[in-house]
Parts: sequence; structure tokens; C-alpha cells
Amino acid sequence: MKKTRLLIIAAAVVILLIAVYILVTREPKEPEPDPVEISELEETPVVVEDEAPRGSVFISLVDIDLDNLETIEVDRVGEEQYTLIPFGSGTFKIADTPGVSLMESAAQSIRFSLILFTSTDIVSEGENLADFGLDEPEAYCTINAGEEKIVLALGDRSPNGSARYIMRNDDPKVYLVQSYLADTLFASLYSIREKTLSPVNVSALSSISVSENGDPIYTIVRYTSEDPFDPGLFPFYFTFPYDPPQGVNDSKLFETLEILQSGLFIYEFIDSPVSLEEYGLDTLQAVDLEISAEDGTGLHLLLGNTTEDGKRYILRAGTAAPVMLVSALDVAIADIFPFRYAESFAALVGIDTIRGYVLQVGDLLIEGRIQRTGDAEDPEEEYFINDQKIEEDIFKDYYQVLIGRMVEGDAESGVVEQFIDSKPVLHLQYINRDDESVVKDIELYPYNDDYYVLQIDGGNRRFLVGQYQVDYIVEQAEMFD
Repeated sequence: MKKTRLLIIAAAVVILLIAVYILVTREPKEPEPDPVEISELEETPVVVEDEAPRGSVFISLVDIDLDNLETIEVDRVGEEQYTLIPFGSGTFKIADTPGVSLMESAAQSIRFSLILFTSTDIVSEGENLADFGLDEPEAYCTINAGEEKIVLALGDRSPNGSARYIMRNDDPKVYLVQSYLADTLFASLYSIREKTLSPVNVSALSSISVSENGDPIYTIVRYTSEDPFDPGLFPFYFTFPYDPPQGVNDSKLFETLEILQSGLFIYEFIDSPVSLEEYGLDTLQAVDLEISAEDGTGLHLLLGNTTEDGKRYILRAGTAAPVMLVSALDVAIADIFPFRYAESFAALVGIDTIRGYVLQVGDLLIEGRIQRTGDAEDPEEEYFINDQKIEEDIFKDYYQVLIGRMVEGDAESGVVEQFIDSKPVLHLQYINRDDESVVKDIELYPYNDDYYVLQIDGGNRRFLVGQYQVDYIVEQAEMFD
């Protein structure tokens, strides 16, 4: 029976080492690891059965029925206290600490540590406890299982660092227990708790909204445009602050969102904040960031102050704790300038969606028309400018001039208001291919000596277009002379 038990323990040791390896290697690099964090285990020499003296006896220090396990209470003296409660299939939850969950690998390691918490060395019968750091233990671990209760005390490390000195409440002896077992059972809460927020499936993104103190900053949605002139190039649109909605540069958007795919790493937790105001997370200061995805993944966070070392305080919306510290760059999507992520074309209109257009700039008047005959799916097309038939290439080259105009900045509302009653400098009207009563109006109004401000279909005047671009439209019209 003894040999069988030794084989079982040896096998369990191997399983524990695998679980600890997974726990250590899956975490991102942390700034200053806790001195007793599990991440130290990869540096700890492991002594397994073969290193024990021949004929040695394994003494179990947790010899209770773990099937009845109720709580594991950890008191890291002068630092923190927490209680683990068995929860679900093989994991634990933290008592009285909402929003805290354990890493799956940490939960497995704790369970294996309970099974393998054994010693082959008794180094003291109770005398000279100060020599082992047990006159004032570093931490206590209380294990409750039904009517059974064990309290373990944690002392110093052994001279070679591979083991820790341990005592039980009902036993005066001092035992030597492998460090990887002790460090797991007495671990800091930070080292075993889940340190990443749930990932967001960015490919299933449906919307992003950012607001502050109830006022919207911007809104992005996966958008199916009802505009018959829309070329269908943009899966996402800014529905605020732009009217009509403006397409989003999705490659730039996804580059900023990429970090969310793996979950935001949390550098620090404040589980019981005295005041949210000191972190910039009160109602008046916090930025509200909500990201939704079609598969149900997403985040709804409040963002607060940024620290000098580039971290930012965050809080799950609708909760009071824990306050978390993440990289400010990881939540940079909340701080984007909408114009820099908006499509840069002033107004993209697919040539297949129109039957013609009318352009007026000062005395310049151009009427372009496409005459289609024959098969509706593959018609014969003829091209006209001011009722004069022209070559297809010339018509399309000029069409590219019209739709190729770019926006160059956001307008200031105060300047726009000064010219609100002015007549447009340029008016370009596209006529729908299927219904000539459906039109799209592109207008440029005075703004300053260098720019005009763009208005589309009577919407808000937000984007600036350089005057040189209008000059170019007029210059290129000379090809029709």
C-alpha cells in the first residue's frame, strides 16, 4: 500500500507541475511580481519523490476529507485576507469580493496543492521557532471541511529556497514542505485571480459608443446604408457626430481594437475604493465606453484618470468595485478623434448608381449623362456632357475628379455659423439611375480664405475641403472644350 501511495503522489506531482507551468506561462509580464506570487514557481527547484531519502515517509499535512471542502481562508499577515469557496466544476470564487474570479490554472494548482501538501522532513519538535520564522508566521491558511479544520502557518524559506517551514495548529512540529506547494496555497490574491478582462470578438463587432457626463462623443455602428448612392465600401459608419453618417476606415479601427481580442491585462486591483472620485471614475469625470459584438462578447467600462506611467483606472459599468489599472494604450479607442478614423473622401458615389449629374461652380455648368440601352444587366452605355456625346474614358476620368475630392479637417461651428446663410460656392447633384426624382446634393459653402465647408443632403456642415480642390475641378473641365 505504501508503494502504491508513493506512486500516486509522484503522479500527482507531475500533474501539478504541468498545471503550475500553464499558470506561469499564460500570464503577461508584470511590472513588479509579488514575492510569493505563483510566477516564482518556475524559478523554484522542485524536489520530487526520487530526491527524498530512501525509505522516507510522506506525512500529509492536509489529512481531511476534501470532498467536504467548504472554505480556504488565507491571511497574509499585514497584507491581505481572502476566502476561497469551492464553486462550479473545480474552481473557486472569492467570498464577499464581487468581480473577482480565479484563473482556471490557479484553481487547479490549489486543489493539487491540498492533495500533495506533504512533508518528509521534521526539522523541529517545537523548539527554536524563531529560527524558522514561525514565532511570527508570514501567513496562515485555514482549511474548513465539514467538522474538520486545519490551520497551517507559513514560515521562512529553507536555505536553498526549495522549501518552506510549516506548522499545523494541532501539532508542535515544524515541517519542511516544497515551496511550489506552499507558495500556491498561501499565494497573494493578485497572483491567482484572473488578470484579463473577457476578450471581445472584434470580427463580430456591432457598435462602439463613447460618452462623457451623458454627452455623446462618438458612435460607430455596423451599418447597412439605405442611401441608393452608397458604393457599399464601408461596413461601419460614424452615426455621431456626423450627419449624414460617415464611413469609418475599418483597417485603422481594427488596428486600435486588436488588443481586445486577447483581453485587457490588469496591472492592479483596488477592491474596496474609498471614493471613485480620486480615480476619476465618478459620474462627472468618467468616460463611458461601450463595445458590443454580435456574438454577445463586449465590454462596458468607465474610464478614469491616467497615471504618470501610462496606466488608466477603469471600472466595469454598473459596479462599484474593483477599480482596475490597465494600459492607457489598450483603451485608446475611447480617445480617438473621429475625423482621423472617418473615410477621407468627401462623397463617394458609385458611377453604376447614377444616370447623371449636374455640376455648378460659379459660371461653370456641366451636365453629365449616361444613356443605357438594351439588357438591364449588361446594357450598352453612351456618355454625354452638356448633351454632347463624348468618349467613355473622358467621361469617367472627369467623374473620378468629382468623386476624388478629400476632406481635410473638421470645421469649427463658430466659423460655420458666420456663413450659415451664404449661397454654396459649389453645387453637385447626382441623379439616381433608377429614379430621377432621387438625388444626392453635395454643396460647398464659404469658410475662410483656404477652405470651404462641406454639406451633404442638407446635413451638418462638419468637414473642410481645400479651395484648391475646387479650382482643380474647374481646371479639369477644360477637357470638354
